[in-house]
Amino acid sequence: MFSPFRFFKTKIFYKRFSAHTKIFAFTLAETLITLAIIGVVAAITVPAVLNHYREQEVVTKIKKVHSTISQALQNIELEEGYSIGDLGDIDSDEFFELFSKAVNTLKICKVANQGCFTSNYIKSMTGANWSKYDTAQALLTADGTAYGYDKRFCDNKGLSDDDYENCIGRFIVDINGDLSPNQFGLDVFFFTVVAGKGSVPAGSGNDSADCKKGQRGITCAAKILREEKMNYL
Repeated sequence: MFSPFRFFKTKIFYKRFSAHTKIFAFTLAETLITLAIIGVVAAITVPAVLNHYREQEVVTKIKKVHSTISQALQNIELEEGYSIGDLGDIDSDEFFELFSKAVNTLKICKVANQGCFTSNYIKSMTGANWSKYDTAQALLTADGTAYGYDKRFCDNKGLSDDDYENCIGRFIVDINGDLSPNQFGLDVFFFTVVAGKGSVPAGSGNDSADCKKGQRGITCAAKILREEKMNYL
């Protein structure tokens, strides 16, 4: 009795099947060319994707810093009874203590470059040394951001005339603590405290002269917040 299952196992079936079946495959040369094309495309697109990701990460962190300082000033006003204008009447140490209680502080550095900021020089975007911040105190928040405050310095931050007149002090912020690159415009930024306004990013009055390639980059915070990108690099 004829069985189709036995027929499939016979040599006749395999010969007929092989005669009518074509097997398609890439040659070694075709495979190598395909891999080469994929490599070229990856070499072009991957760096661009990574740069875009890093840029958006900085933008997000700058927004968070601005919000953190603003919220902390409001908390100080509500809980401690100080208005932002009153903060100009107290010294940096007292204000810094109030600020440290108002944010999610992970660590306080009595000397800023001992665990909060880099122990090496913070640099400008040109690569020139700026300062070691080896005298001011600072704090590190739980998200890895370092904040230093000083009421003495309100100049050279790209403020409007009115904001300069009402400036109480300034924060220097490193959005990734003591990790590299430790450069203004890349991971280090200034924010000022202005009476009647609160947190004002450096460059809010005029950032065109300093926040661009080949310049120092100390007034880039406002440009990032306004444009939501780092088109000065």
